[in-house]
This record gives sequence, structure tokens and C-alpha cells, in this order.
Amino acid sequence: MGSPLSHKHALAIVHKTYAAVGWHLYEERATDEEQALREQVSAAFRVLDVAVHGPCPAGFISLCEVCYLRYVPTEAPFVSLKGDYTSRNLCTECIERLKAEGTIDHMELWETGEALP
Repeated sequence: MGSPLSHKHALAIVHKTYAAVGWHLYEERATDEEQALREQVSAAFRVLDVAVHGPCPAGFISLCEVCYLRYVPTEAPFVSLKGDYTSRNLCTECIERLKAEGTIDHMELWETGEALP
């Protein structure tokens, strides 16, 4: 068995799993129970995020939508990854890593929609 997980890494795994398989809760055909679960999951993540990472500091908006280990600075651009149809909030470390890997399709400033290089 591998080394024990930290609380932050364990929560990141749960976030990533939900991001990968929780999409059906947002479909038009989602049942009333699934729609209620969708709201409960979002609230549960907010509670756990604060319990594990501490309150989101001023100047930050949410956990990174790639690693779920760090809060995203307010000034961070929206990032679209190649092959993905949504824009994401990413921490500075993930933006730099994904740039180096060449997996970023485009980035834009959230305030103006201006494309970034």
C-alpha cells in the first residue's frame, strides 16, 4: 500500500472524482433526487474545503479546478484546456504546468474577455 494521504490530497481526489462522474446530476433528465443531491454535494464541498484548506483568503475565489489543492487568485484568467468545452479557474502553479505541457487551448481575462497569449 502507498503512503498515507494528507487531508488535502484526499479531498482533491474526491473533487476530481465528482468532476469526472458527477456530470449526470446536471443533465436535463436528472431526477428530483439527483437535483437535490447536486445542491447537497456543492454545499458539502464548500464545508469540507474550508475545514481542510481554511477559509478562502481575500483576493482568492475558489479552489483550483485542476489540482484542488490551492486557492485561485481573483486576477487569474479563465483557462480552456484542449479538448474541453468549459473554462476553468486554475491556480498559478497549474497554469504554468499546463502551459509547459501544451494542454491549454486559450486563456482570457474574466473581467474583459480579452484573450491572453
